[in-house]
Amino acid sequence: SPCDIPSATGYVNANEKGEIIFYFDRNGGGHTAVSAIGIDRGRYLECTSTRGTHYYYNFYLGNRGNTHFSSSTTFTYTSREATLKLVGWSHTRTYQDGFLSGPGSDK
Repeated sequence: SPCDIPSATGYVNANEKGEIIFYFDRNGGGHTAVSAIGIDRGRYLECTSTRGTHYYYNFYLGNRGNTHFSSSTTFTYTSREATLKLVGWSHTRTYQDGFLSGPGSDK
């Protein structure tokens, strides 16, 4: 759906280099997964079915199918003038629609 509800939200400020760094933690085991990251510029826009996604920067991560790779591999995505780099993920799955890191990986 163009209006998927986020599993986590919050506010973040870029560092002096203009970078925003997200760290994901398994908190006791299991898998950690990410399928998309959306960042807006200081405001939240209500999603409508005609407008589709409502973030200024949209990074959809569900385009790699079912793959395994070294967690040292870097994947790069772009949205407008922003770049997203993913490091530390061990595999992708279509059922999760994105990247995963599970127990036993070096993430």
